[in-house]
Amino acid sequence: MKTTFLILAFCLLLADWCRASEAQFKQPINRLTAPVLFSDVVTVDSEDLNELQWPHQLVGWIEQKDVESWLVTQKSRINNINWDGIAKVWVEICYPIKDSAFKPAVISELSAQLAQLHVSLLALEHKGLFCADSPNYSITLKSLKRMGVRHLNAEFLLTTTDQLSGKKRIVDVALKLTYMGSINSLSLNRDAEKYASLNCSDYSIEKRNWTGKELAVEALNTNYVFKKSLNRGSTILLSDIQLRNAVTQGQTIKVTVVNGPVVIEAKGKAMASANEGERIKVKVNGSKSLSDAVVVAKGEVHVSV
Repeated sequence: MKTTFLILAFCLLLADWCRASEAQFKQPINRLTAPVLFSDVVTVDSEDLNELQWPHQLVGWIEQKDVESWLVTQKSRINNINWDGIAKVWVEICYPIKDSAFKPAVISELSAQLAQLHVSLLALEHKGLFCADSPNYSITLKSLKRMGVRHLNAEFLLTTTDQLSGKKRIVDVALKLTYMGSINSLSLNRDAEKYASLNCSDYSIEKRNWTGKELAVEALNTNYVFKKSLNRGSTILLSDIQLRNAVTQGQTIKVTVVNGPVVIEAKGKAMASANEGERIKVKVNGSKSLSDAVVVAKGEVHVSV
């Protein structure tokens, strides 16, 4: 009699251990966004279980026995469940990927393509969430293509790792992005004449939004000359300057004539302006005809016979 009384008293004190809990799956198809609670998938009369995180390994087709096996590993106070309703459900979990996860690789690659550009804004053009099917994932930039001065097309490799099997899955993610950059442009301190050299004292540095037209201080070349006259205060554009010609039209130049092993040096006249590597017509002194020549250095061309 005394023993029976003690058992009944023990059960009354630990009622949660002795009674069965009622449980049922909420719906047959579950497409959820992490974090997912136990109560998002299963209705159960236990506050302890309702606050548990749903296990990431219980995805795909899940049966009642799968849930019970997992509860054993959690040392749950529920040791007896009476199931009701459907016996098998589909569970799919989206692990959201924030926009910020894509940006570092894009900014790094964009900075490499446009060394003079300082990216100040980057936004993704998309609707909804980007999802990984596992909490363990990595993102790698595969390609980046600039579409003008505001838009980018980017392709990423999204690699997810299954925590149970360790298997990796790789999928392509294509995104459109917009960006804005600033540039250290050059503003003229004086009026500039056509074909005048661009010197350090001629400009001041001015930070401005990049449109793709400005000459950046980082791209400055000491061989630049103005293609046209500009007024003081003008922002120097790429279309305003050109490299100083190695030879100019009408200039007396050194002509090296190569005919097999024979090399002859002479004077001549350039019939056009050109830079190194470009081909022009020249008139060698004493010759009535024009010759094809390649500009090899400042004031010097080579003619092959």
